[in-house]
Amino acid sequence: MSQKISAQSRESIGIVERLTEQNQRLAEEVKRRIDQLAAINSVATVVGQSLDLEVTLQSALSAVMDVINVEATGISLIDEVNKELVLRAQRGWKRDFVTMGMRMPMGHGLSWHVIEHDELVVTGDVSADSRIKHQAFQEEGVQAQALAPMHARGRVIGILSALSYEPYIFAEEELSVLCAIADQVGMALDNACLFSDVVSKENRFRAILDCTADTILAVDMDCNICSFNHTAESLFGLEADHVLGCRFDRLRLPEPLVRGLSEAIERKDQTSLAFEFACEVPAGEHILSCSISPVLDAAGMSQGWVAVMGDITHLRALDQLKTQVIQTAAHDLRSPLAATRGAISLLHDAFGKPDERQEKVFRVAFEGLKQTHQLVDNLLNIERIEAGVMLDSHVELGRLAKRVIKDQRATATRREQKLIIDVPSRLPTVRGSDIWLERAIANYVGNAIKYTSRGGTVRLVVWREHDEVLLEVEDDGPGIPLDAQGRLFERFYRVPQSAENDVMQGSGLGLAIVKLIIAQHGGRVYVRSQPGQGSTFGFALPVMNIIEAKSS
Repeated sequence: MSQKISAQSRESIGIVERLTEQNQRLAEEVKRRIDQLAAINSVATVVGQSLDLEVTLQSALSAVMDVINVEATGISLIDEVNKELVLRAQRGWKRDFVTMGMRMPMGHGLSWHVIEHDELVVTGDVSADSRIKHQAFQEEGVQAQALAPMHARGRVIGILSALSYEPYIFAEEELSVLCAIADQVGMALDNACLFSDVVSKENRFRAILDCTADTILAVDMDCNICSFNHTAESLFGLEADHVLGCRFDRLRLPEPLVRGLSEAIERKDQTSLAFEFACEVPAGEHILSCSISPVLDAAGMSQGWVAVMGDITHLRALDQLKTQVIQTAAHDLRSPLAATRGAISLLHDAFGKPDERQEKVFRVAFEGLKQTHQLVDNLLNIERIEAGVMLDSHVELGRLAKRVIKDQRATATRREQKLIIDVPSRLPTVRGSDIWLERAIANYVGNAIKYTSRGGTVRLVVWREHDEVLLEVEDDGPGIPLDAQGRLFERFYRVPQSAENDVMQGSGLGLAIVKLIIAQHGGRVYVRSQPGQGSTFGFALPVMNIIEAKSS
């Protein structure tokens, strides 16, 4: 009986011992797993603490050597531009291969095998390994290494390597940890590379903005200033640190600029707005050519607006000097031109009945004289306008617009064009000159007809907006390049024509005259245009009661 109990006791003890041994092995396995996860988490924590690429590289190397029992480690990244694998960081190596420049062309060597097959590779002594194509590395004396691909956003971006200078057999747990760490490092490095690229592009963009002589400011979708370059700081006497993040209409910016930005934002279209304005700034009085354009993302959606202003004060002074010289010549030309026309008319009459070739020569001569007379008249008109326009009438722009359309309809009909006018029944009057304002409107409409193709449409619109009466002439012509829009109202400026555009060039004074007329009336001119999408020329004049309130 006692023997039977003793046998049962021994069996029970054996079972307990086996269970204890199994529990111990399980506990050790759980501890290994916990240690692996802890190691992986520690690496993730270390490499995720910085977006600086170099800091992330060095942190990753230190973390790897803390959790894997090797003497050296390295990180190689793919250079997509040059199609190479480049060693970017190393720790514990005998020679400085980073400075030497360890590069492996695409498709060559063991490293590219790891990348192309996306698999972990373990080697022994590399000195006699034919798969190693880098001669200097074969002489490094590495006795064992493990190469793990690093992943980010679903692709291999490089290799994390663990190296030993003594014969070494990597345990399965170590290889599993190395692969897990490689992906953690890969994601961290990819984030750091993206951040570094963004910072680099931003620095280049900032350098360009601060080096340009143009005044540049940008606003976001909330109408807050998001970019303000050094030239803007100097011109407006404002510091970028104080204006960034502030609404543009709450800053001490010139009123025409604020009004232009507000107009561009209210329209919410993708056309650019160009105009000129004079402003008093800390540096004195300046004349600026301003272009306001939407900032579009890859999908073509507006992300804000940018205003680019060029200081054209010196150009205006040169224009004035040039005009004075030419106007002096224009006065002297009137008598010789009249005499020349009279002489050619007498010669034409003397021929009696000129033949076809002679008649063609006379037509060319008369047309040349006509164009010269128009140029002289325009130059003298500029002189008269600058001398001062009598603002002694209550002008109804709608009435003038209808008269201009009536006068221009025959020309449009010959070109098979449609003229549309949109004028409300009641509009406030403006103070000014009927003759000169009608001439400004006729200039706009005439230009639109000239640059609109046969069968196109020209539309004239007049309306009241706040304390102004606005008039715009829209066409569906070829449009105007953005770089030319800021100069359209300059004297003698003509937009360079493309080869397919056969419109006869004018003198370059028509729009300059419009600007002078509107300026004499206390208004402003502007243009909106997109190449290939037509143009809109407009001007705005203060309503009558506003002028009277100011004068009183």
